[in-house]
Amino acid sequence: MTFRICLIEDNPKVCDTLKDHFARDFESDITIFDNCTDAISWLDQKLADLIIVRSILASEERAAQKIFSYLYDKERTHLPVLSLGEIDFVAKEISLLPAKFRLEELNRQVIKLLRIDKDKIFLLKKPNYIGFPLRDYFLMKIAPCDLYLKIERRDGPQFIKRIHESDEIDREALQRYEAQGTDEIFVKKENWNSLMRSFLTAASTGILKLEKQQTYSHLEISDFYGLVKDMVSFNRGHSVTEEFIHLLAKTVHAGDHQFKNFYINANQVLKSQSLFDYKHARLQILLGLACIDEIDWYASNKDKKTLIDQLIFCCLLKDLYLQDQEEFEITSLDKLNHAESRLTPEARERVETHAHKAALLAQSLSHLPNGIDVIVRQHHGSDNGVGLMLYHNIGISPMAMFLIVLDDLSLEILKKSGDGLSKANLEVILSRVFDHFSSATYLKIIQAIQRALKEN
Repeated sequence: MTFRICLIEDNPKVCDTLKDHFARDFESDITIFDNCTDAISWLDQKLADLIIVRSILASEERAAQKIFSYLYDKERTHLPVLSLGEIDFVAKEISLLPAKFRLEELNRQVIKLLRIDKDKIFLLKKPNYIGFPLRDYFLMKIAPCDLYLKIERRDGPQFIKRIHESDEIDREALQRYEAQGTDEIFVKKENWNSLMRSFLTAASTGILKLEKQQTYSHLEISDFYGLVKDMVSFNRGHSVTEEFIHLLAKTVHAGDHQFKNFYINANQVLKSQSLFDYKHARLQILLGLACIDEIDWYASNKDKKTLIDQLIFCCLLKDLYLQDQEEFEITSLDKLNHAESRLTPEARERVETHAHKAALLAQSLSHLPNGIDVIVRQHHGSDNGVGLMLYHNIGISPMAMFLIVLDDLSLEILKKSGDGLSKANLEVILSRVFDHFSSATYLKIIQAIQRALKEN
């Protein structure tokens, strides 16, 4: 995907900057002229995707108007034109930037004028070969395109084709690669969208099979959750990521209504061989669904479906950027300070910013219940989603406070329920969680949970 851009500009510094910028950020060929006459001669012979013209040149006081008049005479006004500087004539077909502009402003205009969708934007800065975690390929049966391994050489990395398009994916071969230390399999950049769609198809097919069999496998759904986490890490901004998240929420919602009893559902999660990440999110959803009717602000709200959707999406999204169990267990500034000596700088950054990043992800997704980004941003008590709190904040949304309690409770359950969860040991766990909070608002939430789970 290469765009051909015609730039009419007589400032050498601007020309050099834009030439490098378009080559790097848009993979575009840019042809530069310092006057309109030469540019028009070139346009008579070449096809351009975009014309960028300085409104006033040293040799041409009305350069933008001259270019537009040329296009009008040639009946080519469909060709997008971006003027650098104001124009003194009316032409709705011409887009404008200030004479002195920022590259971010230029990018927004170029993306709009070239109609570059978010999937193309995602690929613009990617290398020729893109890697994706090997563990996720176990979900596939047939290779949607050629698959490569990366071999490090003295003269640079080399990509060796190991699986051909339409070949069956050999699980034993994947396991051998994994045992040899391979953690990624690569595809050519032009095949990336095909690969992502194939992952979505494989996941959808697996879930549909479970639904037809009227079975529910936490291990399979956990694998799907792990794939979604990888999708978010590798594909933020890609359209298929959004489809994966909605499919995951739908699947989780269906499973949690299969059994009405909280303890049956919770013990199935605890006894499964699922990822810790998945168990943590799933327990919070189960706890929330079991007790949310007892929460004052919920019981008075008539829009039950929206609040349940908020709960499910928030629990699935809020911790997607965390990586290992210790990072999940750091839920306060005090815990962060105690763990600091064990954390890498990258892990600390993930812990401190994961709420903010997850909120940005929520903002980028369509068809979510209103307010998801705000709740996710506040789920550790911080208004901006950066850093952790020493004390529990009561100045945040009620759902965010509810999630803070559910987070703490689910972590305690995962620590203390190796032999299964019962009303008796949950009561002990709840009393421990009660001691973690001092605010009357949070204690009221815990008391509501206690009431609900006694009756369940």
